Amino acid sequence: RRRVCPPPRLSTAGGTTARLQRGSALLAVLWLSAALSAIAFSVASTVRGETERLIGLALIDRLKGSIHECVKDYVAPHEPIAILDFPDIRNCGDSAIWQGERAYLEERHGKRPAYVSRTRDFSPETLERVMPTGTIFIHGGGNFGDIWSSHQDFRERVLERFPNRTIVQFPQSIHY
Repeated sequence: RRRVCPPPRLSTAGGTTARLQRGSALLAVLWLSAALSAIAFSVASTVRGETERLIGLALIDRLKGSIHECVKDYVAPHEPIAILDFPDIRNCGDSAIWQGERAYLEERHGKRPAYVSRTRDFSPETLERVMPTGTIFIHGGGNFGDIWSSHQDFRERVLERFPNRTIVQFPQSIHY
């Protein structure tokens, strides 16, 4: 058999005050619970965000190490370098990639390019004069293949023109 408890009886003298005090206490507990939940959510979000950031940084460091392992043997300590295919376009992603390439060469090898050119103003003669030796780097990004044929044609012309030079293509997305 189910027992139903009647609501507590309050005296008429202090009944309203007692009910208000119990209601205020309940409301205070509810607000405190909500505030603590919000704080806990905020702390959990911060911890998760910081964890994701640290995982992201570890991944970036691992990728930088992989790139360095691939490229390190092609950068001679006392040789100049060139970077071709400067991204003189509106795509800010290509500009960010360019900055990353420059930062990598400076931070890991202490190198600044002796020669830089866009595809449209590239001069093989000037490159030969400025740096008769040294590695030629070609800007990375997403233009390897037949979608952006002007970049692919440029890359092939450089390879044909300098068959005895070390030429390194920075990482690219490939599409044919």
